[in-house]
Amino acid sequence: MSPLVIGVVLFAALMNVTWHVVVKTSGDPLLMTARATGGSILLLTPFVAVAWLLAGRPGLTPTGWVLVVVSGVVELAYFVTLSAAYRRGDLSTVYPIARGTAAVGAVLAGIVLLGERPDALALCGVALLLAGGWFVRRPAIHAGSAAVGWALLTGLTITTYSAVDAVGSRQGPPWLYGWAMFLVGAALLAAWVVVDGRTGFTARLARRAVAAGGVAARMAGGTDGTGHSAGTSRAGAWAGRDAAVGTGAATHAGPARIATVGDPVEAGLPVTDPVPAGEAAGEAPAPWRRALAAGTLITLAYFLVLWAYSVAPLAIVSPLRESAVVLATAWGILGLGEREGAAERIGGAILIALGGVLVAVG
Repeated sequence: MSPLVIGVVLFAALMNVTWHVVVKTSGDPLLMTARATGGSILLLTPFVAVAWLLAGRPGLTPTGWVLVVVSGVVELAYFVTLSAAYRRGDLSTVYPIARGTAAVGAVLAGIVLLGERPDALALCGVALLLAGGWFVRRPAIHAGSAAVGWALLTGLTITTYSAVDAVGSRQGPPWLYGWAMFLVGAALLAAWVVVDGRTGFTARLARRAVAAGGVAARMAGGTDGTGHSAGTSRAGAWAGRDAAVGTGAATHAGPARIATVGDPVEAGLPVTDPVPAGEAAGEAPAPWRRALAAGTLITLAYFLVLWAYSVAPLAIVSPLRESAVVLATAWGILGLGEREGAAERIGGAILIALGGVLVAVG
Protein backbone atom coordinates (compact mmCIF):
# COMPACT_ATOMS: atom_id res chain seq x y z
CA MET A 1 0.00 0.00 0.00
CA SER A 2 1.32 3.47 -0.86
CA PRO A 3 2.30 5.91 1.93
CA LEU A 4 -0.42 8.27 0.68
CA VAL A 5 -3.17 5.72 1.22
CA ILE A 6 -1.79 4.83 4.67
CA GLY A 7 -1.66 8.49 5.66
CA VAL A 8 -5.20 9.15 4.43
CA VAL A 9 -6.62 6.13 6.27
CA LEU A 10 -4.84 7.06 9.53
CA PHE A 11 -6.07 10.65 9.31
CA ALA A 12 -9.59 9.40 8.69
CA ALA A 13 -9.25 7.14 11.74
CA LEU A 14 -8.31 10.14 13.89
CA MET A 15 -11.38 12.03 12.73
CA ASN A 16 -13.48 8.93 13.37
CA VAL A 17 -12.35 8.77 17.00
CA THR A 18 -13.09 12.46 17.47
CA TRP A 19 -16.70 12.25 16.33
CA HIS A 20 -17.23 9.15 18.45
CA VAL A 21 -16.15 11.17 21.49
CA VAL A 22 -18.63 13.90 20.57
CA VAL A 23 -21.45 11.36 20.23
CA LYS A 24 -20.53 9.49 23.42
CA THR A 25 -20.43 12.65 25.55
CA SER A 26 -23.72 14.00 24.21
CA GLY A 27 -26.90 13.66 26.22
CA ASP A 28 -28.59 11.58 23.50
CA PRO A 29 -26.23 9.69 21.14
CA LEU A 30 -28.93 8.72 18.65
CA LEU A 31 -30.38 12.21 18.36
CA MET A 32 -26.85 13.59 18.07
CA THR A 33 -26.00 11.28 15.16
CA ALA A 34 -29.32 12.06 13.46
CA ARG A 35 -28.63 15.79 13.62
CA ALA A 36 -24.99 15.28 12.65
CA THR A 37 -25.74 13.25 9.51
CA GLY A 38 -28.70 15.41 8.51
CA GLY A 39 -26.80 18.65 8.99
CA SER A 40 -23.73 17.39 7.16
CA ILE A 41 -25.84 16.37 4.15
CA LEU A 42 -27.39 19.84 3.98
CA LEU A 43 -23.95 21.44 4.07
CA LEU A 44 -22.38 18.97 1.64
CA THR A 45 -25.04 18.84 -1.08
CA PRO A 46 -24.27 22.24 -2.72
CA PHE A 47 -20.57 21.30 -3.06
CA VAL A 48 -21.46 17.88 -4.48
CA ALA A 49 -23.82 19.54 -6.97
CA VAL A 50 -21.07 21.87 -8.19
CA ALA A 51 -18.57 19.00 -8.43
CA TRP A 52 -21.14 16.94 -10.33
CA LEU A 53 -21.66 19.70 -12.90
CA LEU A 54 -17.94 20.38 -13.30
CA ALA A 55 -17.22 16.67 -13.73
CA GLY A 56 -19.68 16.39 -16.59
CA ARG A 57 -22.64 14.99 -14.67
CA PRO A 58 -21.28 11.51 -13.94
CA GLY A 59 -23.49 8.77 -12.56
CA LEU A 60 -23.41 5.41 -10.87
CA THR A 61 -24.11 2.05 -12.43
CA PRO A 62 -27.46 0.39 -11.64
CA THR A 63 -25.58 -1.90 -9.25
CA GLY A 64 -24.10 1.17 -7.61
CA TRP A 65 -27.54 2.64 -6.87
CA VAL A 66 -28.72 -0.65 -5.39
CA LEU A 67 -25.65 -0.71 -3.16
CA VAL A 68 -26.36 2.89 -2.12
CA VAL A 69 -29.72 1.82 -0.70
CA VAL A 70 -28.31 -1.31 0.93
CA SER A 71 -25.49 0.65 2.53
CA GLY A 72 -27.91 3.33 3.75
CA VAL A 73 -30.02 0.70 5.51
CA VAL A 74 -26.94 -0.82 7.12
CA GLU A 75 -25.79 2.66 8.18
CA LEU A 76 -29.10 3.06 10.00
CA ALA A 77 -28.48 -0.20 11.86
CA TYR A 78 -24.94 0.98 12.63
CA PHE A 79 -26.03 4.24 14.23
CA VAL A 80 -28.84 2.60 16.20
CA THR A 81 -26.62 -0.14 17.64
CA LEU A 82 -23.75 2.27 18.27
CA SER A 83 -26.00 4.68 20.14
CA ALA A 84 -27.40 1.81 22.20
CA ALA A 85 -23.87 0.70 23.07
CA TYR A 86 -22.79 4.18 24.14
CA ARG A 87 -25.88 4.58 26.32
CA ARG A 88 -24.92 1.36 28.11
CA GLY A 89 -21.13 1.45 28.27
CA ASP A 90 -17.83 3.25 28.03
CA LEU A 91 -16.05 4.62 24.97
CA SER A 92 -12.99 2.54 25.91
CA THR A 93 -15.14 -0.61 25.82
CA VAL A 94 -17.48 0.01 22.91
CA TYR A 95 -15.07 1.48 20.36
CA PRO A 96 -12.35 -1.23 20.53
CA ILE A 97 -14.87 -4.08 20.52
CA ALA A 98 -16.79 -2.64 17.56
CA ARG A 99 -13.68 -1.84 15.53
CA GLY A 100 -11.92 -5.11 16.37
CA THR A 101 -14.99 -7.12 15.39
CA ALA A 102 -15.22 -5.12 12.17
CA ALA A 103 -11.56 -5.77 11.35
CA VAL A 104 -11.96 -9.53 11.67
CA GLY A 105 -15.18 -9.36 9.67
CA ALA A 106 -13.46 -7.32 6.95
CA VAL A 107 -10.81 -9.98 6.51
CA LEU A 108 -13.45 -12.71 6.26
CA ALA A 109 -15.52 -10.62 3.84
CA GLY A 110 -12.46 -9.96 1.71
CA ILE A 111 -11.70 -13.68 1.56
CA VAL A 112 -15.24 -14.99 1.01
CA LEU A 113 -16.82 -12.24 -1.08
CA LEU A 114 -13.95 -10.52 -2.87
CA GLY A 115 -11.52 -13.40 -3.33
CA GLU A 116 -8.70 -11.70 -1.40
CA ARG A 117 -6.04 -14.02 0.05
CA PRO A 118 -4.23 -12.76 3.17
CA ASP A 119 -0.92 -14.44 3.98
CA ALA A 120 0.34 -15.98 7.24
CA LEU A 121 1.31 -12.56 8.65
CA ALA A 122 -2.22 -11.28 8.10
CA LEU A 123 -3.66 -14.35 9.80
CA CYS A 124 -1.41 -13.67 12.80
CA GLY A 125 -2.92 -10.20 12.80
CA VAL A 126 -6.40 -11.70 12.94
CA ALA A 127 -5.33 -13.74 15.98
CA LEU A 128 -4.14 -10.56 17.69
CA LEU A 129 -7.43 -8.85 16.86
CA LEU A 130 -9.36 -11.67 18.50
CA ALA A 131 -7.10 -11.70 21.57
CA GLY A 132 -7.31 -7.93 21.92
CA GLY A 133 -11.08 -8.03 21.67
CA TRP A 134 -11.19 -10.61 24.45
CA PHE A 135 -9.09 -8.43 26.78
CA VAL A 136 -11.19 -5.36 26.07
CA ARG A 137 -14.45 -7.22 26.65
CA ARG A 138 -13.34 -8.95 29.85
CA PRO A 139 -13.90 -6.09 32.36
CA ALA A 140 -17.27 -5.23 30.81
CA ILE A 141 -18.44 -8.85 30.81
CA HIS A 142 -17.30 -9.29 34.41
CA ALA A 143 -19.39 -6.24 35.35
CA GLY A 144 -22.38 -7.58 33.40
CA SER A 145 -22.35 -4.63 31.00
CA ALA A 146 -25.02 -4.71 28.33
CA ALA A 147 -22.73 -2.64 26.09
CA VAL A 148 -20.76 -5.68 24.96
CA GLY A 149 -23.53 -7.25 22.89
CA TRP A 150 -24.45 -3.94 21.28
CA ALA A 151 -20.78 -3.25 20.47
CA LEU A 152 -20.48 -6.67 18.80
CA LEU A 153 -23.59 -5.93 16.74
CA THR A 154 -22.10 -2.55 15.82
CA GLY A 155 -18.97 -4.31 14.60
CA LEU A 156 -21.05 -6.58 12.40
CA THR A 157 -22.76 -3.58 10.81
CA ILE A 158 -19.36 -2.00 10.16
CA THR A 159 -18.22 -5.19 8.47
CA THR A 160 -21.35 -5.24 6.32
CA TYR A 161 -21.30 -1.66 5.12
CA SER A 162 -17.53 -1.80 4.58
CA ALA A 163 -17.92 -4.76 2.24
CA VAL A 164 -20.85 -3.10 0.45
CA ASP A 165 -19.02 0.21 0.09
CA ALA A 166 -15.81 -1.43 -1.08
CA VAL A 167 -17.79 -2.61 -4.11
CA GLY A 168 -20.08 0.42 -4.41
CA SER A 169 -17.24 2.95 -4.42
CA ARG A 170 -16.02 1.41 -7.68
CA GLN A 171 -19.40 1.75 -9.45
CA GLY A 172 -18.77 5.43 -10.24
CA PRO A 173 -17.07 8.43 -8.61
CA PRO A 174 -16.47 7.55 -4.93
CA TRP A 175 -17.60 11.01 -3.80
CA LEU A 176 -20.92 10.64 -5.64
CA TYR A 177 -21.51 7.20 -4.16
CA GLY A 178 -20.62 8.50 -0.70
CA TRP A 179 -22.99 11.44 -0.95
CA ALA A 180 -25.88 9.28 -2.13
CA MET A 181 -25.23 6.71 0.59
CA PHE A 182 -25.10 9.35 3.30
CA LEU A 183 -28.28 10.94 1.96
CA VAL A 184 -30.17 7.64 2.22
CA GLY A 185 -28.70 6.87 5.63
CA ALA A 186 -29.46 10.33 7.03
CA ALA A 187 -33.06 10.21 5.78
CA LEU A 188 -33.64 6.77 7.28
CA LEU A 189 -32.06 7.78 10.58
CA ALA A 190 -34.16 10.94 10.82
CA ALA A 191 -37.31 8.91 10.18
CA TRP A 192 -36.24 6.33 12.76
CA VAL A 193 -35.69 9.00 15.42
CA VAL A 194 -39.11 10.53 14.80
CA VAL A 195 -40.98 7.21 14.76
CA ASP A 196 -39.05 5.73 17.67
CA GLY A 197 -39.49 8.89 19.72
CA ARG A 198 -43.26 8.65 19.33
CA THR A 199 -43.69 4.89 19.68
CA GLY A 200 -40.84 3.76 21.93
CA PHE A 201 -40.34 0.85 19.51
CA THR A 202 -36.65 0.29 20.26
CA ALA A 203 -37.15 0.28 24.02
CA ARG A 204 -40.02 -2.20 23.77
CA LEU A 205 -38.06 -4.46 21.43
CA ALA A 206 -35.06 -4.51 23.74
CA ARG A 207 -37.30 -5.02 26.78
CA ARG A 208 -38.87 -8.09 25.19
CA ALA A 209 -35.44 -9.48 24.30
CA VAL A 210 -34.30 -9.15 27.90
CA ALA A 211 -37.53 -10.59 29.31
CA ALA A 212 -37.29 -13.57 26.99
CA GLY A 213 -33.63 -14.16 27.80
CA GLY A 214 -32.90 -14.21 24.09
CA VAL A 215 -29.63 -14.34 22.21
CA ALA A 216 -29.17 -10.57 22.27
CA ALA A 217 -29.66 -10.45 26.02
CA ARG A 218 -27.16 -13.26 26.61
CA MET A 219 -24.64 -11.56 24.31
CA ALA A 220 -25.10 -8.32 26.17
CA GLY A 221 -24.85 -9.48 29.73
CA GLY A 222 -23.49 -13.01 30.05
CA THR A 223 -24.47 -14.23 33.52
CA ASP A 224 -25.47 -12.35 36.62
CA GLY A 225 -23.00 -14.10 38.85
CA THR A 226 -25.55 -16.66 40.07
CA GLY A 227 -25.56 -18.82 36.95
CA HIS A 228 -28.69 -17.25 35.49
CA SER A 229 -28.63 -15.30 32.25
CA ALA A 230 -28.22 -11.57 32.64
CA GLY A 231 -31.31 -11.02 30.53
CA THR A 232 -33.44 -13.05 32.95
CA SER A 233 -31.97 -11.48 36.06
CA ARG A 234 -32.55 -7.99 34.73
CA ALA A 235 -36.07 -8.48 33.46
CA GLY A 236 -37.42 -6.82 36.58
CA ALA A 237 -35.37 -3.72 35.87
CA TRP A 238 -37.56 -2.97 32.85
CA ALA A 239 -40.67 -2.86 34.97
CA GLY A 240 -39.00 -0.45 37.38
CA ARG A 241 -37.92 1.79 34.54
CA ASP A 242 -41.39 1.75 33.02
CA ALA A 243 -42.87 2.81 36.35
CA ALA A 244 -40.39 5.65 36.54
CA VAL A 245 -40.56 6.98 32.98
CA GLY A 246 -43.87 5.69 31.63
CA THR A 247 -43.96 4.05 28.23
CA GLY A 248 -40.80 5.75 26.99
CA ALA A 249 -42.69 7.37 24.13
CA ALA A 250 -40.98 10.73 24.47
CA THR A 251 -37.50 9.26 24.51
CA HIS A 252 -35.81 11.88 22.37
CA ALA A 253 -37.32 14.98 23.85
CA GLY A 254 -36.65 14.49 27.55
CA PRO A 255 -33.55 14.58 29.75
CA ALA A 256 -30.60 12.39 28.93
CA ARG A 257 -31.33 9.89 31.70
CA ILE A 258 -34.52 8.76 29.96
CA ALA A 259 -33.52 9.37 26.39
CA THR A 260 -33.46 6.91 23.48
CA VAL A 261 -32.32 3.33 23.29
CA GLY A 262 -29.77 1.76 25.55
CA ASP A 263 -30.00 3.92 28.66
CA PRO A 264 -28.01 2.13 31.39
CA VAL A 265 -31.04 2.07 33.66
CA GLU A 266 -32.82 -0.10 31.09
CA ALA A 267 -30.52 -2.98 32.04
CA GLY A 268 -30.29 -2.11 35.73
CA LEU A 269 -26.75 -0.78 35.33
CA PRO A 270 -25.11 2.31 36.80
CA VAL A 271 -24.86 5.34 34.56
CA THR A 272 -21.29 5.49 33.29
CA ASP A 273 -21.49 8.69 31.26
CA PRO A 274 -21.91 11.84 33.35
CA VAL A 275 -24.39 14.46 32.29
CA PRO A 276 -22.54 17.27 30.50
CA ALA A 277 -22.45 20.54 32.39
CA GLY A 278 -24.41 22.35 29.71
CA GLU A 279 -27.14 19.76 29.77
CA ALA A 280 -27.39 19.93 33.57
CA ALA A 281 -28.06 23.63 33.14
CA GLY A 282 -30.92 22.95 30.75
CA GLU A 283 -29.08 22.76 27.42
CA ALA A 284 -30.46 20.44 24.74
CA PRO A 285 -28.89 16.95 24.84
CA ALA A 286 -27.74 17.24 21.21
CA PRO A 287 -26.84 20.88 20.45
CA TRP A 288 -26.72 21.72 16.77
CA ARG A 289 -23.25 23.26 16.87
CA ARG A 290 -21.69 20.06 18.19
CA ALA A 291 -23.88 17.99 15.87
CA LEU A 292 -22.66 19.87 12.79
CA ALA A 293 -19.06 19.49 13.93
CA ALA A 294 -19.58 15.76 14.39
CA GLY A 295 -21.36 15.51 11.03
CA THR A 296 -18.48 17.19 9.26
CA LEU A 297 -16.03 14.74 10.81
CA ILE A 298 -18.24 11.75 9.97
CA THR A 299 -18.57 12.82 6.35
CA LEU A 300 -14.95 13.76 5.71
CA ALA A 301 -13.62 10.66 7.45
CA TYR A 302 -15.74 8.28 5.45
CA PHE A 303 -15.21 10.06 2.14
CA LEU A 304 -11.49 9.56 2.66
CA VAL A 305 -12.08 5.89 3.45
CA LEU A 306 -14.24 5.48 0.34
CA TRP A 307 -11.40 6.85 -1.74
CA ALA A 308 -9.04 4.37 -0.08
CA TYR A 309 -11.48 1.53 -0.82
CA SER A 310 -11.48 2.54 -4.47
CA VAL A 311 -7.69 2.14 -4.80
CA ALA A 312 -6.76 -0.51 -2.20
CA PRO A 313 -8.10 -3.90 -1.02
CA LEU A 314 -10.78 -4.02 1.69
CA ALA A 315 -8.74 -6.50 3.77
CA ILE A 316 -5.97 -3.90 4.02
CA VAL A 317 -7.85 -0.61 4.39
CA SER A 318 -10.37 -1.68 7.01
CA PRO A 319 -7.94 -3.26 9.49
CA LEU A 320 -5.53 -0.33 9.16
CA ARG A 321 -8.27 1.91 10.53
CA GLU A 322 -8.18 -0.10 13.76
CA SER A 323 -5.03 1.74 14.88
CA ALA A 324 -7.45 4.35 16.20
CA VAL A 325 -8.61 2.03 18.98
CA VAL A 326 -5.56 2.91 21.07
CA LEU A 327 -6.40 6.61 20.86
CA ALA A 328 -10.09 5.97 21.60
CA THR A 329 -9.27 3.79 24.59
CA ALA A 330 -6.79 6.30 26.01
CA TRP A 331 -9.28 9.11 25.45
CA GLY A 332 -11.98 7.21 27.29
CA ILE A 333 -9.76 6.28 30.23
CA LEU A 334 -7.90 9.57 30.65
CA GLY A 335 -10.41 12.07 29.30
CA LEU A 336 -13.71 10.51 30.38
CA GLY A 337 -12.56 8.81 33.59
CA GLU A 338 -13.35 5.25 32.46
CA ARG A 339 -10.90 3.60 34.86
CA GLU A 340 -12.57 0.21 35.46
CA GLY A 341 -10.27 -2.48 34.00
CA ALA A 342 -8.11 0.22 32.40
CA ALA A 343 -4.98 -1.93 32.10
CA GLU A 344 -6.82 -4.74 30.33
CA ARG A 345 -8.57 -2.31 28.01
CA ILE A 346 -5.33 -0.57 27.04
CA GLY A 347 -3.55 -3.89 26.52
CA GLY A 348 -6.43 -5.19 24.42
CA ALA A 349 -6.54 -2.00 22.36
CA ILE A 350 -2.82 -2.26 21.63
CA LEU A 351 -3.25 -5.86 20.50
CA ILE A 352 -6.11 -4.80 18.22
CA ALA A 353 -4.02 -2.02 16.73
CA LEU A 354 -1.04 -4.34 16.18
CA GLY A 355 -3.36 -6.91 14.65
CA GLY A 356 -4.72 -4.32 12.27
CA VAL A 357 -1.21 -3.35 11.20
CA LEU A 358 -0.21 -6.98 10.61
CA VAL A 359 -3.33 -7.57 8.53
CA ALA A 360 -2.58 -4.43 6.51
CA VAL A 361 1.07 -5.37 5.96
CA GLY A 362 0.17 -9.00 5.18
